[in-house]
Amino acid sequence: MTPTKKELQALSGTVCGVAYEKTPPDRHCDRLTFYIDGRIHFERFCYGEAAGHVLDAWADGVSADGTLLWEQEPKYEHEKKALPRALNAVEQDGASLQLDGDWRRYVKTQELENDKENGYGWFRLWKIRLKNKK
Repeated sequence: MTPTKKELQALSGTVCGVAYEKTPPDRHCDRLTFYIDGRIHFERFCYGEAAGHVLDAWADGVSADGTLLWEQEPKYEHEKKALPRALNAVEQDGASLQLDGDWRRYVKTQELENDKENGYGWFRLWKIRLKNKK
């Protein structure tokens, strides 16, 4: 079941964006953040002794058939396997996402007011909202 345009717009929230994390956690924590301008940020964090940020990728959005449109493919095979490829379903009014047909869901963890670390400060958000009003 491909998500509707209305469901996709609801994923980003109303202020800046919405963060989703994959459950249940295993050796990695995967986070997807949907921003109000349609961009998607994927991050993977590793637990344990080598804890830290492992992978970072940006997508320009989601196509009509639910395919995530990654800006650049990673060069290593294990990184390519880590990236989600298709958004199959938006469940519980945007509180849960199914990607790549996996039984583990991405669950909504946080609504962001801004994300200065990734370039979504107050000025950029103001410009995006102004553009969206037109």
